[in-house]
Amino acid sequence: MTNAFGFKSTTILRTAVLGLVFLSVVSAGTINLSTVAADPWLITGAGATNAAAKFQADNSISITSTALSGGTFVTGGTLANFDGFWVATLSFTLPVGATAPSLSFSGFGADDRAVLELNGVIIGESSAAGAGSMSLTDVAATAFTFAGPTAGTRTTGFNAAGVANTLTIIVNNTNTGITGATRTFQSSTADFTGAILTGSFTFTDAAGVPEPASASLLLIGLAPLAYWLRKKRSC
Repeated sequence: MTNAFGFKSTTILRTAVLGLVFLSVVSAGTINLSTVAADPWLITGAGATNAAAKFQADNSISITSTALSGGTFVTGGTLANFDGFWVATLSFTLPVGATAPSLSFSGFGADDRAVLELNGVIIGESSAAGAGSMSLTDVAATAFTFAGPTAGTRTTGFNAAGVANTLTIIVNNTNTGITGATRTFQSSTADFTGAILTGSFTFTDAAGVPEPASASLLLIGLAPLAYWLRKKRSC
């Protein structure tokens, strides 16, 4: 069907639909989860609670500025209160409307031993497979068998969109690797404590909010349709 201006109504409708297509903007989102200074890792231990982590030159994090007993402790922490157990946490949230969440990590390691948790569930371990011990809470170490997953990908286990997820690294200082008690520094020059992780959280963001250019295309697409409808009513 052709209107008074010679435009086919089907052509006008197609133009309008083209504009509407651009209303839904689909893009990939990424949240960095690595132990680098740009990420807000928080440390609890040695008397500190949710204090900013101490970042090291090798992209690891620690409870002190040098990862040794002589370094400056995180705010609120002291050597006198350090029993070898500390926790690092990082929170991230899936945006409302986003889909296909996925967490990938690699290079997980620690001195002396550590586990990586997503919302309280262990997803990674810092040491090679073997029988050892681990303090998962700030109490005496218990028997723990390390399976050794220092890398992996998770697509489940996340909280609902808009609700914070927590990535947690639980670190034990032992000076003896995966076996033995969790204890304070045994040397001021060689007994390090730290953890390192490379990770990211990705998702597909389809919030339906148009980019400025897309909004302009939408208006361009709807204009001929509005003009045609107005003229049709006046005829």
